[in-house]
Amino acid sequence: MAVSLRPRFEATYVDTSVWCAYGFNQAESAPAMEWLQTADLTRLGTAWWAETEFASALGIQLRKKALNAAQARRAQERFADLMAAVNRLNLIEADFIEAAQWAAQPARGLRGGDALHLAVAQRHGCKAVATLDATMQANARRLGFRTISFS
Repeated sequence: MAVSLRPRFEATYVDTSVWCAYGFNQAESAPAMEWLQTADLTRLGTAWWAETEFASALGIQLRKKALNAAQARRAQERFADLMAAVNRLNLIEADFIEAAQWAAQPARGLRGGDALHLAVAQRHGCKAVATLDATMQANARRLGFRTISFS
């Protein structure tokens, strides 16, 4: 009898764009914020990689002066609260290899980080992907994921 080492999460994978929308509390992010406020957080997952991406986005917002220090602190606190409530999905070498292959395909239009999110979601058996990025949504559907619409 073969034993599958592939973990099965079977829930919704949330991309960093959604975490940023919630953390930064931007007016154009209202649909994503509303969705997160009503979601069953125990059925959501995100890669540990989101921690780095969120920090990078926060730094960009500070450098552009789109957020001040107090707003950035509140955004970090909101993000930390969410991360404590959702499933954190590990990354392994195979995720990076898969993501590199997808990112190298011009027709996909994927950036490396987005490809990595999708590779993690696929390996963990997620059924849906929540993202504000249209290119990532299209690639998620191509891979067989349902996508969460925020329009």
